[in-house]
Amino acid sequence: MGSDFGEGSLPAEAGLDALIDSGKGCFLGQESVARVRNLGHPARVVRHLTGTGPARPGDPVFASGAPAGEITSATGNGEVVVIARVSWDAARASLTFADGRTLNAVPRSV
Repeated sequence: MGSDFGEGSLPAEAGLDALIDSGKGCFLGQESVARVRNLGHPARVVRHLTGTGPARPGDPVFASGAPAGEITSATGNGEVVVIARVSWDAARASLTFADGRTLNAVPRSV
């Protein structure tokens, strides 16, 4: 998944934890996966967002004026579509760019 989801990411960050067979026995990353299950959620999540104006990977995103994460991918000119990794506390929060421009959540399709 490239820059949005790399070696330091956990499946639960992208909602993929249901794909792990926890009855399989030992596997690489088992302790990290178990820690997330015991906590009840990952430390960070991946959010799919839209906004206007410039956006680049590495740009910070904010929730209630506090740093919440960063953009990992961005595309578009004028209207942009971004993927951001944000803290669990900001998983459902309204997010903004550093200059206050609003980021809008893209509804999940099933």
